[in-house]
Amino acid sequence: MSPADPGRAEAGPSPRAAIVSVGTEIVGGDQVDTNAAWLARRLRSLGVRPRLTVAVSDDLDELVDGLELALARADVVVVGGGLGPTSDDRTREAVAQVTGRALSRRPELVEAIEDRFASFDRRMPPSNRVQADLPEGAVAMPPVGTAPGFSLSIDEVDLHVLPGVPWELRALFDRHVADPVAARSGGRRELTRVVHVAGLGESDVAEALADVEAAAVADHVEVAYLATRGGIRVRFTAAGHDRDDVAARAGAAVDAAVGVLGTAVVGLDHDGLEVAVVRALEAAGRTVAVAESATGGLVLTRLTDVPGVSAVLRGGAVVYATETKATVAGIDPALLDAHPAVSEPVTEALAVAVRARFGADLGVATTAVAGPDEQDGVAVGTAVWAVADEHGSAVWSRHLPGDRSAVRDRLASAAIDAIRRRLASS
Repeated sequence: MSPADPGRAEAGPSPRAAIVSVGTEIVGGDQVDTNAAWLARRLRSLGVRPRLTVAVSDDLDELVDGLELALARADVVVVGGGLGPTSDDRTREAVAQVTGRALSRRPELVEAIEDRFASFDRRMPPSNRVQADLPEGAVAMPPVGTAPGFSLSIDEVDLHVLPGVPWELRALFDRHVADPVAARSGGRRELTRVVHVAGLGESDVAEALADVEAAAVADHVEVAYLATRGGIRVRFTAAGHDRDDVAARAGAAVDAAVGVLGTAVVGLDHDGLEVAVVRALEAAGRTVAVAESATGGLVLTRLTDVPGVSAVLRGGAVVYATETKATVAGIDPALLDAHPAVSEPVTEALAVAVRARFGADLGVATTAVAGPDEQDGVAVGTAVWAVADEHGSAVWSRHLPGDRSAVRDRLASAAIDAIRRRLASS
């Protein structure tokens, strides 16, 4: 298909979308706004590109300002939050003020909310009736929790207002918003494929993929790089009306990237480093055990996030205090007397010991000085990880940049990737 063909020509402009997240707790940093991230991904999959994300407090005037900004900048506006029954839930009132439409109570929604409470074996408090107040002319979305959503059009802008509880927002979006949004995009679709890379820095990956990126852009595929705790994600995004063409262009870019990066690629799309390691252990019929000091359980947590890990994970131990490396993991106390706790000999011994202690095929261990102060003369940022199997052991040490949290996250990633690389080389 040539660049002039219809399916590919539509890879350019798309309807504009804006997301408004409501809540003082979001603006103040007390709660992470996962709704906006989910909505952005969902809108893009439907062919509508988010251009603006706004977080506003529960103050009525600020809510009105945020809504007016979004309505002025987008063709589709999705609002999440502020539809509860309490005094700080002002979204309905703000929408009524912005649109010049009076709020009116919908008896059928009062009944629907009462039915929801009855299904929980609870009586609906009278205050919840306010949740049935919608702007005149709005199309109601019956509640899946206790808060109805609603949609209306304002000067050719589609406004969709959803509750802020994540599972309620997602359910109502998929039931009532997805189809109108897809229709607004004219059948345009957007597909993002992801290549997960470990063991290389962001600039290294970008440099290696320079030719791949140039070819992808020429084929109307957007390329983006994202550094995460598990490594680097390379995102390839294609858009158009022809689903097969969109998938083919994104897929070609992914194949080219994998061909260049080789063993640095740990997974595709939703399968990142942890999934790759668990699947590799399953395929090899191998098990692993973990001894963690500075990472404090991060390696185990990330592995146990993967469904099916019980088949390959024997167990592990957080041996944070120096003496527990001997009493719990079982390494020789004389080794601890001879070397700092954060050292290659100690970390390598931990990997060997935890493998034996849990009867696993592989053992992996982590130690580090994450900060803020040095330890036993070892500098802050010093990280050591090791892996052991029946053929022997290997250990690595490196100075990792960043604060305490960054050092621990990067060390956990290095340890998990060491399992992958050990399996690949055996």
